[in-house]
Amino acid sequence: MRVLVTTSTFPFVGHEYWGNFVEDLNKRMEQRHVIIGTVVPKCRCIKRSQKHSLGTMEFDYFLPRSLQVLGCPPGLEHNSRSILGKIQLLFYLLSFTLHLFLATKRHRPHLIHANWAIPSGLVSWIVGRMTRTPVLVTVLGADVYQKGFRKQVIRFVLERVDHVVVVSSHVKRLLVGFAKPKKLTVIPNAIDVRAIISAKEKANLHAVKKRLGLRADDRTVVTVRRLVVEKRVQDLVKAAAQVLQSIKGVVFLIGGYGPELESLRELTRTLDIESNVRFLGPLSEEEKLELLSIADLCVQTSVQEGLSLALLEFMASGAVVIASAAAGQSDVIEAGVNGLLFPAADTDALANCIVQALQNDEYQNLGPASREYVLEHHSFEAQVERYMSVYREFRT
Repeated sequence: MRVLVTTSTFPFVGHEYWGNFVEDLNKRMEQRHVIIGTVVPKCRCIKRSQKHSLGTMEFDYFLPRSLQVLGCPPGLEHNSRSILGKIQLLFYLLSFTLHLFLATKRHRPHLIHANWAIPSGLVSWIVGRMTRTPVLVTVLGADVYQKGFRKQVIRFVLERVDHVVVVSSHVKRLLVGFAKPKKLTVIPNAIDVRAIISAKEKANLHAVKKRLGLRADDRTVVTVRRLVVEKRVQDLVKAAAQVLQSIKGVVFLIGGYGPELESLRELTRTLDIESNVRFLGPLSEEEKLELLSIADLCVQTSVQEGLSLALLEFMASGAVVIASAAAGQSDVIEAGVNGLLFPAADTDALANCIVQALQNDEYQNLGPASREYVLEHHSFEAQVERYMSVYREFRT
């Protein structure tokens, strides 16, 4: 079976977690003898390393190429807000459509699998109509939180493609409130749980802490996020100031990058907690796993998620997980059973959860419970089997 995958986000050398869920699924579907090709925008000055049966087909959309921004971090939605991004958007859509059309005519896939309803789903539906190729769209959190004209476009697309997959029950609840897809399936996000467990077992915790400039007895609170407004990392920084008034020797480690980095740094200076809040920048997969291996607590502050892969990775690490009771977090975290929940954007409640988790040994059993939950419900094996079942519908 041949499948063309379309996406606006895909991993590249040195920052493997950028769009890794698309690449992870591609690799595992190829192991099940699905012939995969990927159509993705070029990211300036960055070389992607992924190779697939039909190739990774990168397209240009603006000249000079050095000015192309829409295929680069922190992502299309953010970059399209700039003047340069807005100028490029039409050319991007036209080039995406042309290159997908040419790839479809050349490879004659049984299915086009789009990640996100816009722009990939829209472009895939147009090409699917032109070439009579079925289209599957995977809907992630960003799609169901759109408003106004974008939401109308998303509804138009999702009601016309052949099949829609959503990544959580939370996303399904939001989607059916405004669209009626022909066919709808929930396939939860998945992670390589065993790789995270193995990395923690092999990690030299003392060496990792030393490399990060930590003392052996420092308690660590970790998050790994794109530093954008909707991830609300500022809530963790504000809570950190309150925690440090009660407990000494706590270090907050923030991995990731994005447009909010400088404002977050300024916030730590304003709160006078620079020495206890470290911004680690973009992390490779190996660096991320090392960071999770030394985490006492992991914190998820987002208010807009479908089902956060970062949250699942936090749970797999065996650390105590604290998450906002918003978006898809409450689909996987049961307060007091496998983690702690706090009202979204409530920094006082978040600080209280962190203090309680650090001071009370009774909370330490929450980490192993969350790991067991992810092992049972969010393995790659289960995800691939569910997608294979959907793919087989289109094999003729």
